Amino acid sequence: MKQLERILSYINPFFFYYSVIYGISKVYETSFHTESVWQMCWDRTRETFGDDKRTYIIWGLNAYTTILYWTLGFIIIIMERMKRPKVLDNYKIQANTNETENNEKLIKVVRVVFRNQGVALIISMVAYKLDNNFLGISISPELPTFFITMRDLLICFFSQEIFFYYSHRMLHYKRFYWLHKQHHEFIAPIAIAAEYCGVVEHILSNLLPVVIGFKFVNAHVTTAVLWLTIVIVTTLSDHSGYHLPFMHSSRLHDYHHLKFNVNYSVYGFLDKLHGTYGHFETSKSYKNHRTLFSLSPLKDD
Repeated sequence: MKQLERILSYINPFFFYYSVIYGISKVYETSFHTESVWQMCWDRTRETFGDDKRTYIIWGLNAYTTILYWTLGFIIIIMERMKRPKVLDNYKIQANTNETENNEKLIKVVRVVFRNQGVALIISMVAYKLDNNFLGISISPELPTFFITMRDLLICFFSQEIFFYYSHRMLHYKRFYWLHKQHHEFIAPIAIAAEYCGVVEHILSNLLPVVIGFKFVNAHVTTAVLWLTIVIVTTLSDHSGYHLPFMHSSRLHDYHHLKFNVNYSVYGFLDKLHGTYGHFETSKSYKNHRTLFSLSPLKDD
């Protein structure tokens, strides 16, 4: 189990969860001799919304990611502000910190993130008008197989790791840091501040690394939804300030906000390669940097 936990501290556990859910669906289909549950859902979706690519690529993906971001983000904030459930305190990484109590700062974060999401929508609309295949996303009637979906997700995974690491590290160079400074106003980050940054950084370091993998694999729109779900849940967790059970460990990025000049990647591969783990490897937080497969919290005592 410990070896599995260590592997999943690098490979997002949601890949494992997706495999389990898919396996359960195949058992159901075999047991009851039904056609693919996922194919039926996709067929119903196409019957409801039609085959206009713009509906899925522009409106669908933007609406879905925005709703998911704010729903999960505000749930975490409400729980922290209400201090309920009390057990949540046991999962806090930087103890005795609560940036959500600053209403003025919270309102500023909401305003900036909404602006960035609006910019993303406008960019996608303009890009689609210039080239309706600008993301390389397919809406074909037939869903990709499990193995093709997993392959595409893994390519998106490694693409994000590479492009985020180098763009993020570049933003920490003195010449470019003014573009990134706003995001580091939070030493103890909060969930919805994941996209709290300037417009240039949002495009270069938040959007591009996440979507560039779609172009490499010509991903199906359902694969895109899966990948964006993984990314949003992960980045909200990374900025939540909590090391929550059954989630990707947020300790790597939380430590980046705390110490500033280490841990530039999402999952740690390129930090390992370039030696930018720094003192994180000798910290108590690193010893607890793994996915929790139980409700037992890990304290940095």
